[in-house]
Amino acid sequence: MPYTINHLFVNKQDRTSIRTTDGQSRAHFSDSGSLRIRFPGKLQVVAFAGYLVKILVDGVWKTQSKNLLLTVEIRTPDGRPFTADHVTLNDIRRYRDLRGISQGTWTYSVSGVSAPVAVDEGDTRLVADDGRVRIAVEETVPSASAPPLVDTTVGANEHRRLAFDLYRVGMFTATASSGAPITAVVTVADRVTLFAADPNGGVYTTSGSARAGWAPWSSVSEGSTISGAPITAVVTGPDRVTLFLADPNGGVYTTSGSVHAGWAPWSSVSEGGSIPGATITAVVTGPNRVTVFLADRNGGVYTTSGSAQSGWAPWSSVSQGGSTPGAPIRQRPYSC
Repeated sequence: MPYTINHLFVNKQDRTSIRTTDGQSRAHFSDSGSLRIRFPGKLQVVAFAGYLVKILVDGVWKTQSKNLLLTVEIRTPDGRPFTADHVTLNDIRRYRDLRGISQGTWTYSVSGVSAPVAVDEGDTRLVADDGRVRIAVEETVPSASAPPLVDTTVGANEHRRLAFDLYRVGMFTATASSGAPITAVVTVADRVTLFAADPNGGVYTTSGSARAGWAPWSSVSEGSTISGAPITAVVTGPDRVTLFLADPNGGVYTTSGSVHAGWAPWSSVSEGGSIPGATITAVVTGPNRVTVFLADRNGGVYTTSGSAQSGWAPWSSVSQGGSTPGAPIRQRPYSC
């Protein structure tokens, strides 16, 4: 079932003006401005202005209400008069560039002058009254099921980000996962520490084992990412884990600690960035030293190394490598 949208461009209230010359008074009304017409529909124009004629009769002022005859003119961005009662999609497309962005400005003008009234005898007066200008376009939007913005399949353990340019709204981003990953590392004998991003993007952890039982889930220093995003964890010391993630804005952050000792505040990894919830790959390459890899917002493969305590080196390209923005960079175990 179709529905309508009323795009209101002008809604002004003003008063007429009275001008007197050589004993003759006239009522005047005028207004003008621009119209941001971007959508097709029925053009609705309301313009009126009035004035009062007061006549002295037998010592009593009698009042007559008069309406001005107004001329309304609408012009297209190229200055041509527009006389149709509907703005069509072709009318709008005529003033769009190759990217579909409207160029130029529509304009309007309203004017009217009354017939002269003799006021030199003192028994007749003209008095200003109210005027109003309202210009709108009533767009009729057909209601129909639109085709899907995306029709794809997400593979096992795959996390994808899809972006769409919605003409009237802006950029729309959707993420799809086949199942949220749970990250697990062994911290001490017979103890595994788990990490996950909950449905709200909060980062949580627990530790224990099937035999000894599991501690309650707790927040990792109030960290956040997007729902189900991967949390990267590497063991960097006795009962010490270092975590990496891409936050809801795509910033790359890290923290370290444990459930028992607590977690350090999250801090930026050399101001690195990727897409929200991207996979961050990390490997321990020395005492208090971790090397990190990612695919950035443009798909470039970059790396840095260091730690939150000693600092991080600037991000550098990995041999000009390229991938999909936010795609995982896999590490393989070393073997002789």
